[in-house]
Amino acid sequence: MQEFIAYGRVASIPADAIGKTGNGHTRFKFDFVCSSSLKDEHGKIISSFFHVRVYENQAELLAQSLVKGSPILLKGEILQKPYFNKNGEKRSYQYIVPSKQGGVTFLESVEAAKRRREKQQNTSSSNLERVDSSK
Repeated sequence: MQEFIAYGRVASIPADAIGKTGNGHTRFKFDFVCSSSLKDEHGKIISSFFHVRVYENQAELLAQSLVKGSPILLKGEILQKPYFNKNGEKRSYQYIVPSKQGGVTFLESVEAAKRRREKQQNTSSSNLERVDSSK
């Protein structure tokens, strides 16, 4: 067994983030970014991006709590699922499944998270207004 542990932030939450599995269980997915201790050829710290999937009660909680930029500590297991693409070539998809207990630790206060969520909602609303006014 292996364990992945990293501090980072929610990089993105796709539009289809919340959904159901084939078995009818709640599923939530998001992307996570963390910094490496390694640097590139220009001396810039290398960032690593990971897909994350959570299920059932954990999915419902995180779907309500996380927004882009939320700082979290992630502990879990890296899974790799094979699949065949439309050309019949074997590929694999890698993602992290956080542990059910302590797999995701929130690293900001409830108040800070609320401000972050409100700021993003206001930004989204003003972007929509700009799109509507340009028609």
